[in-house]
Amino acid sequence: MASPAVVTSAAPAAVPDGALDAVDAFLQERMAEMGLPGAAVLVAQDGELLHSAAFGRADESGRPMTADTPVLLASTTKSLTAIAVMQQVEAGRLRLDEPVRTYLPWFSLQDSRSAEITVRHLLNQSSGMASKDTAFEGSSAQDPEALEEGVRGLSGSPLAGTPGETFGYANANFNILGLLVQTVSGQPFGDYMRQHVFEPLGMSHSHPTRAAARADGAAYGYSRWFGSFWQQTEVPAPTTGMPSSTMYASANDLGQELLMLLDGGSLDGRIILQPDSVRAC
Repeated sequence: MASPAVVTSAAPAAVPDGALDAVDAFLQERMAEMGLPGAAVLVAQDGELLHSAAFGRADESGRPMTADTPVLLASTTKSLTAIAVMQQVEAGRLRLDEPVRTYLPWFSLQDSRSAEITVRHLLNQSSGMASKDTAFEGSSAQDPEALEEGVRGLSGSPLAGTPGETFGYANANFNILGLLVQTVSGQPFGDYMRQHVFEPLGMSHSHPTRAAARADGAAYGYSRWFGSFWQQTEVPAPTTGMPSSTMYASANDLGQELLMLLDGGSLDGRIILQPDSVRAC
């Protein structure tokens, strides 16, 4: 799949001559070795975006990949959802150590310990859920109701561990967080992300849905066939997975998010999060 990469440095040293060219050369070499159709890279240092570049194609038509081409973010999506969650914590609508049921009284899993799952557990991937036990197809619908349908569909899922005890990665943690944001803000999750995350950060090539990303020239996904070649593939991107894995952004846009996080929640004088919230998420 065509994808962005972000390289960061917190050191104040000047960039050595030829270093950025070396980054581009390295990426192109790896692309050639793996046969990747396209990729983009961005380099940031000392609160400044120093370099962005893109190589290869965004789809089978040969359309060039650019640093402004939206791509499916997969789990990088979660960092954006975490921003939305902490905004709601700052607004007093969510509390990190409150149970999910405080906000979604109907929430349940197969295990009665699900009543103990808190907002913080979801953020920290320590809810006790595990990917193998909480996988679900979910609705392919793109309406806001599909997100709640997907979370309600977890009711038959077991817990792999006690909430708060151990790390256990599961997309479901962030899908639930997205529904919490949608519920307490009174806005569909996708609308919230556009208004309160993408727009304030100047992420003009970032989108919560595949339809919006495609209208903006998103790169298509690719799958490796028989271990020998990449085939353009229609990658599913249902609303049920929007908070965890199906939002889109370009490399340049991810650079805006990165600069904000590195600066303790501010970007160009705009406060997106408080420093304590950045540290928490």
